[in-house]
Amino acid sequence: MIPIATASEKNFDLVLSYGAEKVFDYHLPSCPDDIKSYTKNSLKYVLDCISEPETMEFCYKCIGRAGGKYTALEPFPTWLDTKKTIKAQWVFGPMMLGKKIGWPAPFEREADEELRKFSVRWFATARKLLQDGKIRAHPLKSMSGGFQGVLNGMDALRKKELSGVKLVYQVC
Repeated sequence: MIPIATASEKNFDLVLSYGAEKVFDYHLPSCPDDIKSYTKNSLKYVLDCISEPETMEFCYKCIGRAGGKYTALEPFPTWLDTKKTIKAQWVFGPMMLGKKIGWPAPFEREADEELRKFSVRWFATARKLLQDGKIRAHPLKSMSGGFQGVLNGMDALRKKELSGVKLVYQVC
């Protein structure tokens, strides 16, 4: 597999430093076509880290003619799952605890002990990959302002004023 990614042009160097072979500017109207051209219309796997309706539609446009798998980090509107050749799924962090998730249908999940066991193994693997420098977290940006600062930071993220960093606040 060849890792490719989308990002704002200002974050290209960051994304390339994480191991992407190629980065595409998702702001460009030609981006889905550029991805299809680069992958020779064979992109099979997409991870949608934003998980909004418009990003799901964007991802579907990028997947190749043979179809593939789309994974979101949150539940997606089922009415957007329009292509039979694409298997859509979502992952949700709390599922890794193996506990029941009481969301309305179709997103509810029963407790899953096997998933909990997997997450324990995955956590150990991820920790080792981090320790060995094979994967890295986003650069940290230390912020001030306590709880109000957190709210201000969330507002800045909503307004898309920040990207490519993980905000960190000291709250006492």
